[in-house]
This record gives sequence, C-alpha cells and structure tokens, in this order.
Amino acid sequence: MGIQLVLILGVLVSLWLAIRASAGSYRILRALGSFTVATATILSVLNPDLWQRFARWLGVGRGADLVLYLLVPTILVSATQTLARIRRIERRHDELVRLFAVERAITDLHKNKL
Repeated sequence: MGIQLVLILGVLVSLWLAIRASAGSYRILRALGSFTVATATILSVLNPDLWQRFARWLGVGRGADLVLYLLVPTILVSATQTLARIRRIERRHDELVRLFAVERAITDLHKNKL
C-alpha cells in the first residue's frame, strides 16, 4: 500500500501543477483532460487489473497494449500542440523584434538631427 500512496500523491501533485500552469482559451479543456488522466491513473494504481479487463472488453489482447495504443495518439497531439505554441511564440517574438528595431531607428534618427 505504501507505493500506491506515493504514486497517488505524485499524480495529485502533477494534476495540481498542470491545472495551475494551464492558461489561455483552452484552460477548462486542459483542466478536464488533466483531471481525467489523473482519475484514470489513480484507478489504475488502486486496481491494476482494470486495464486488462477494459482491454478484453475492447478486444485488445493485453492491458499494456491498450495503454500503449492510447498513449501514442496522446503524445502526437501533445507534440503537435507544443509545436503550434512554439510557432506562435516565435511569430510574436519576431513582431516584437521588428517593433523594437523600428523604434530604435526612429530614436537614432531623432538623435542625429539634434
């Protein structure tokens, strides 16, 4: 039972950090997704045979295979979202650099006239 408590505590801390860190227009979806993953993880820790039974019900051979099948698209979606976020940040960075360069050029032009 000791390892289960450690795992559940880790899941709860991860859930708290994920909800706290989420921002933007999809905050509620991220919170619901984090809560769903945390709930499934806690249920898995408390009842390790759960995935095996669910896999059999879906027609998958083993619970470990089902977890893998669920993780692959999850990781792909996460990677895609992260890439899109990085591109948005890069575009915003470029806009700020251009704005700063124009502002600096105007300031330098005014200094040279004086």
